[in-house]
Amino acid sequence: MSANPSSVSAVEVGRPAVDSLPDALPVGLDASPSSSHGRKSVQLGSSPSSQKSFTETCLFKSLAYGSASGLAIGAHFYRKTKVPVRGVDAGIKLFCATGILSYAFCRREHHKKIAQMKEAVEKMNEIEKQRADARRSSS
Repeated sequence: MSANPSSVSAVEVGRPAVDSLPDALPVGLDASPSSSHGRKSVQLGSSPSSQKSFTETCLFKSLAYGSASGLAIGAHFYRKTKVPVRGVDAGIKLFCATGILSYAFCRREHHKKIAQMKEAVEKMNEIEKQRADARRSSS
């Protein structure tokens, strides 16, 4: 049966119609028994990075910086001294120092951004309130 190309629907071609797409896509595993097939679902359009909390992001970054710097300095000390204990000690000390400092700086930057956002929202609310007062007085 030959049909006019404009009258062929997406289902006839082999692609699902837009209306038949699910509202959520299965992503990852979920231990809850109520979930279908042991999977949890994420709404379309949401990204996993936006769902991470600030603490997880800062913690992950600080651990990554700490472990990378600790490994590099530990390997350097071992290469220079040929004493494994000195290399391990230097690596662990630098891991702790770098991890703690990078977490502290990340939290400070986050709190600055939050304060700026609160200030901007307060200014916008104030402007909106002034506009509403002006509309009421002119009416």
